[in-house]
Amino acid sequence: MPTRWNSAYAMIKRILKTNEFITLALVSSRGAPLPFSAAEVDILNDISELLSPFEEATLSVSTNTKVSASIIIPVICELNHKINNIKVNTEKGKNMTTIKFSLTKRLASYETRTIPRIATILDPRFKKHGFCNPFNAEEGVKAVQHELFTQLPANPLHHQHRNQADFHFYKSKAKTRCTLPGQMPLS
Repeated sequence: MPTRWNSAYAMIKRILKTNEFITLALVSSRGAPLPFSAAEVDILNDISELLSPFEEATLSVSTNTKVSASIIIPVICELNHKINNIKVNTEKGKNMTTIKFSLTKRLASYETRTIPRIATILDPRFKKHGFCNPFNAEEGVKAVQHELFTQLPANPLHHQHRNQADFHFYKSKAKTRCTLPGQMPLS
């Protein structure tokens, strides 16, 4: 059974955190495998750096207490930003940066989809600031406006007068039912 990337990431983090103790244990045991070399530790550091933004993105999307549709675009934008700013030190780490290109290719289309756009625009945490591309933010605003205009009645003034009349009706009913302390209710 293949190991999931997040399990591998957690394992790499634990190895890096406890590497000194692992080395001491391996050196003091007969027949134990060799401890990690400095070059191997550098590779593990690069891998950890590259996987860290994915771990953060996964955790922010998978929380049950927050709305997740509105964070799709901001998480992808943040993921792109973090991945593009990672500096790796090893040749293997540089080979892994191909993730950058496949990430853009696979996830860029979410910013052009209507539902995630609308959800991001309507979320007060993000609004237009959650987008990588300002054009897509403007398209999201247009999509929200389009939804609002298609839901409005054809004659909003007529609709407004009807609501005011309904309100006055309820107001007059409330007056006839109210009684002051010590008074008999009206029947």
